[in-house]
Amino acid sequence: MVRWPSSGSLAFALAQASVVCCLVVCTLCLGGAPHWALWPLVVFSALGLGFTAVASMRFRQPLRIRGLAWVIAAVCAVCLVQLIPLPARILDVLSPAAAELREFALVPLGFSPAGALSQDPPATWRELAKHLGYLALYVSTAQLLRLRSRRLWPLVLVASAGILVAIIGLGHLLAGGHSLFGLYEFTASSPVLTPFGNPNHLAAFLTIAASCAMGVALEKRKRSKSWPWALGYLVIGTVLILSLSRSGIVFFVVSQALLAALVWKWREPEAASRARAAPIFWVLVGVLLVGCAGAYLALDSLEGEWKSVSSVEEVRSSKVRLWPMFWNAARAFPLTGMGRGAFEAAFTRYQVEGTAATYTHPENLILQWTAECGLAVTLILAGAAIFLLYRAIRSGRKDIASCVVIAALFGLVLHDLFDFSLELPATALAVVILLPLLGGSRESGDAEGTRSTPSVGRHAGSKVALAAAAAILAAGCVATWKGSSTLAGDEQTLSDWVRSGMSPDEVTKRALPLIERHPSDYLLYGILASAWSTAADPRQALAFANRALFLRPIDPDAHLSAGRALLRMGKRSQAMLEYRLGAEAAGSRVFAESVAQARSVEELIALTPDDPDQMIVVANRAWSIGKRDLAMGLLSHGRQRFEGDARAARLWTVAVRYSLMEGDPAGALELAKSAVKLAPDNPDCILAEAQALSAAGQRDAAIQTLQEGIQKHRGEFELSLALAENLHAAGRVSEARAQLHRVEPLSQTARDRGRLFAMLGRFYRAEGKLNKALEQFESSARLQPELAEYRFAMAQILEQLHRPGEAIRLVREGVQLQKRESEENRAWLERLLRQQAEVEKLRRQPDWTMEPGPGSSEEVEGL
Repeated sequence: MVRWPSSGSLAFALAQASVVCCLVVCTLCLGGAPHWALWPLVVFSALGLGFTAVASMRFRQPLRIRGLAWVIAAVCAVCLVQLIPLPARILDVLSPAAAELREFALVPLGFSPAGALSQDPPATWRELAKHLGYLALYVSTAQLLRLRSRRLWPLVLVASAGILVAIIGLGHLLAGGHSLFGLYEFTASSPVLTPFGNPNHLAAFLTIAASCAMGVALEKRKRSKSWPWALGYLVIGTVLILSLSRSGIVFFVVSQALLAALVWKWREPEAASRARAAPIFWVLVGVLLVGCAGAYLALDSLEGEWKSVSSVEEVRSSKVRLWPMFWNAARAFPLTGMGRGAFEAAFTRYQVEGTAATYTHPENLILQWTAECGLAVTLILAGAAIFLLYRAIRSGRKDIASCVVIAALFGLVLHDLFDFSLELPATALAVVILLPLLGGSRESGDAEGTRSTPSVGRHAGSKVALAAAAAILAAGCVATWKGSSTLAGDEQTLSDWVRSGMSPDEVTKRALPLIERHPSDYLLYGILASAWSTAADPRQALAFANRALFLRPIDPDAHLSAGRALLRMGKRSQAMLEYRLGAEAAGSRVFAESVAQARSVEELIALTPDDPDQMIVVANRAWSIGKRDLAMGLLSHGRQRFEGDARAARLWTVAVRYSLMEGDPAGALELAKSAVKLAPDNPDCILAEAQALSAAGQRDAAIQTLQEGIQKHRGEFELSLALAENLHAAGRVSEARAQLHRVEPLSQTARDRGRLFAMLGRFYRAEGKLNKALEQFESSARLQPELAEYRFAMAQILEQLHRPGEAIRLVREGVQLQKRESEENRAWLERLLRQQAEVEKLRRQPDWTMEPGPGSSEEVEGL
């Protein structure tokens, strides 16, 4: 056995400690997701490389860069190239989309047409820092494995990190915690709380860690040393299932099946058949125990998750349906890509779906690299990586450690076809630490740590590595510093400047450096458009809005800013078109402003999307702000536009409601008959016809219509309620109550039951049975405490019962729920206060007695 120098052993231990700290610290720092988590990654990885170089010199071993290290170095080179400012002609050749952006958006602001290939340079700087850290960590781990033949320590490290994360998750689950360590609360809730805010990322990391834990357990010769790792495997797998990540669970099972197959195939051929069967047996037992534990703890939740993808159509409507849109974005940057890490900023230009969501990643490994590095560069990098992996597997050892790495990597790659966990430093670091295990030589040689004859070349190589570690540390720190500017941070800064009351000119001057850093961030231009929208010159607002729409055509706020600017410029028809485009992107949120600007039915039609549901939303908005003629005109246009389309029947039923509110029962009845003719089996049309008949004084015809409708649609709650109300209004009280008895089982929600009790309360009140009516409205208020109308109804009954004190309390509660006080409510409250004062005055008289109010002593049968 060779004795190593103490200084070499210390350097070796420090190098290993740096690798451990890099993985553990980045994992605990929210998986490395925050940009500030790059600092420990860069520092610890560079320190690891430096200590590894010192240990290599002490052991007189050359430090070589082999295999996948060259691929990681190539990625670093790609990031550097994407950050170099290029002349306009070269930029136009390599990336026409980037040149077009600078020509349209930046050159008019005074910027040079020359620029970088990256559409978001700070994000690319962050990716450069990450890959420099990965490179240093890979070289360090590979050299440490060559210095000492202890191939288990990378598996032990990754498995320990996974066990730590799993214990954190179980601890928070048992404690019922809602924030990580009581310090940090994620924006989106997760089934199990860990440093990974995304359940899919957690599942991917735990898939790797579980494979490593199983590998360590299989490698340990003594059961006393293997069972703790088997228990760790069970804990990791249980938390993975508790994450409820569908893809994570599926690919965990796939990776474990592959691990069992590889262990079976690569066992030593001279081993007995029973010895060969033992490892695969324990792998299968481990998977079975994990499945049983997870099913026991989260069976109901798992069932709900799997039901959400129970058909092929539902799978197509998930992430997969977005792939064509992501591919279109990637095709726009075929040679050099949009910039590593720049997808979030650059993709909005190609987002054609009307959704408020923005996408930070395409959630597909192939599309991610194709979009950010270009198709040509991605093919070269992928080909080199696959070739080097294949060569490493062919020439490397066929042991359990290699089986673990292959199975974990295979499961992770499959998982990242539907996710982006490799973009998270913690998961990528685990892979980087494990990959050198595939390159271990079959012979002992240098891997056994034998001392070689010193040579100048070997020392020179280690000195170069030491210098490279210092260079990586410096370059990584510079890249992390230059990448500290984020989209969200600069957007918030610009918004704060606008809210502070600065003039648009001053805000624009301050915003130019932010735009230079993030040329593809549509929101920076949108904020400036909003700032200029109230300025004297609307042309500036329109110019910035056009830039924002160039970078995100479906941005509703930019359409609103453009619409405001065009209105001030007197171009009303174009403004209405902008409002319409904004509504198509964001729906009803735009109508709060756009409908108020319409002056005629034609303008209201112009700003409304060609969709029946949207027309109804616009009509309701116009009606609510007093533009009733415009609302009726829009509905009339909609009925002509969608004549004969039964799906648009609501255009008729809403018009019926408006006609009844306008006091035109004849017109309402004509519209209702047209609606029934269009959609005779539509319950809404039947209900509208019954309401129109009732308003026209044809109560018996309304009842007959409702009864026929209920025969067609048994269990229709709205028709049943309307029938009960019409029966009661016709004086058929017993039939009305019997109908309510029949409709009671149909009320499944708190809202429906509240309405049922309220209707019964109105019945009792009309019959003069006020106490019974009060009880029913109290039940409605308990079921729907957020509604003010039930409190007002109770207050009216209490006023009739000469109980003004309680009525005052209920009126005030109702006003508080409405968050406004009308003149009518104010007058009502004053009247009740006067009544309360009179009651208090009477109470002070010695011979005062309270007379019973109406309905206070009647005996009635309940429902």
